[in-house]
Amino acid sequence: MGVLKELIVPVLFAVFWGVFYFETADMPRESVLFPHILMVVMPVLAALIFLVEVRRRKALGAPVKAPETDESRPRDLASQVKPALVVGFTAGYLALFMVTNFLVSTTVFLAGSMVAFRVHWLKAAIIGLGFSFTLYAVFHLGFKIRL
Repeated sequence: MGVLKELIVPVLFAVFWGVFYFETADMPRESVLFPHILMVVMPVLAALIFLVEVRRRKALGAPVKAPETDESRPRDLASQVKPALVVGFTAGYLALFMVTNFLVSTTVFLAGSMVAFRVHWLKAAIIGLGFSFTLYAVFHLGFKIRL
């Protein structure tokens, strides 16, 4: 079962890559060449890393399983809520992006995420605004890509 846990993320990425490939199939080749190359290279490298790790564990005589967590240590509720918060903030970001624009949604997402993870609200707002405007400037002004 331990090895199967290590395969969850690669399988999710494979599903994402498949959807991405079919969604971008009709785009000009120049605009999707690099992402499509990465879609081939990354799974191959991930498979090689996985195989090397399995071989290494077998050579050491250790069972091939995922590292065990320290179950004797009690887990606090905050550590279990954080992944759900990230998923919720991401869903909210996507919904807000559809309604508003890149600058508003990215600023709200970044600042809100940082405040939820205990960053001072003023610092979170400054970082969110600065990062959003920097990305906007790089893509809109530098690369001439409309966001």
